[in-house]
Amino acid sequence: MKLGNDVILQGALIGLSLTLIVGVLTFLAHKRLPYKKMLVFTGALLVVVLAVMVGETVQEMQLAGWIGTTTINVHFPDWMGVWFCIFPTVETLSLQVIAVIYVVGTYLAARYLTKRKVNSKQSQSA
Repeated sequence: MKLGNDVILQGALIGLSLTLIVGVLTFLAHKRLPYKKMLVFTGALLVVVLAVMVGETVQEMQLAGWIGTTTINVHFPDWMGVWFCIFPTVETLSLQVIAVIYVVGTYLAARYLTKRKVNSKQSQSA
């Protein structure tokens, strides 16, 4: 905002043009795209976003005094706190790990149950 509206407009136009390029390429190559791999990759990116959001939320709650802060003697570079909300506190790291394990665990459990269901149907039909 300090640089003015022109920079914001240029950034928005660049983002819009890149989005349009990706959209056109997607529609042109839609039959050859590996949709399942793309969905899994998107899910992995959402897990990263979840970890960032959990880290940010926990840090905000710590700053507000709503939960305690137990620091650990580990040094993370400042950019990790800015970009990924990874802070050297027990609460932040443990809740991020719990959130990621929960989501990845439910994904793996769903895959396991789906494969088990398919296998049982195949054995019943045979």
